Amino acid sequence: MEKLGINPVLIITQIINFLIVFFLLTKLLYKPILAMLEKRKQQVVATNELQVHLEQEKGHMQEEKKKIIKEPKSVSNK
Repeated sequence: MEKLGINPVLIITQIINFLIVFFLLTKLLYKPILAMLEKRKQQVVATNELQVHLEQEKGHMQEEKKKIIKEPKSVSNK
């Protein structure tokens, strides 16, 4: 392999370095980022559910408002 310009010790060293960096990045960056993204996904789902609930509540309140406005008001003359 020396004739091809390839140093086996250097290749093994580079492979070991790559595996160390890969392991560290996986433990220190990849997993925490995935956890953060999952938490954010859950927050978005909860927010969307709350938005749907509030839209329904808004519709009910508007119906109540219309009913109250249409009801004849009793004015007492004293």
